[in-house]
Amino acid sequence: WFDDEGSPMAEERWADDSRRTLQLRLVSGTSALIVVNGGLDEVAMTLAEAPGDGAWRLRWDSSWEEPEPQLVRGEHAVGPLSLRLYTT
Repeated sequence: WFDDEGSPMAEERWADDSRRTLQLRLVSGTSALIVVNGGLDEVAMTLAEAPGDGAWRLRWDSSWEEPEPQLVRGEHAVGPLSLRLYTT
């Protein structure tokens, strides 16, 4: 579990009811990153570190009308009330 800065979630972040973002990284043969923004505003998020070449491939975004897969590194904007799926 990671916060919007790409850092492991600290205990105080879990307890902060005002926080509406989190990331879940699953590492295996093909790794996955699930990013959630449950807030009403767009948020600049730094993705948790990707294994291997350091890049994630954005595969799905709940705000898309049509698929727009892309290679992503570092910080980028995540829309309000959205969920994203990245893979390596």
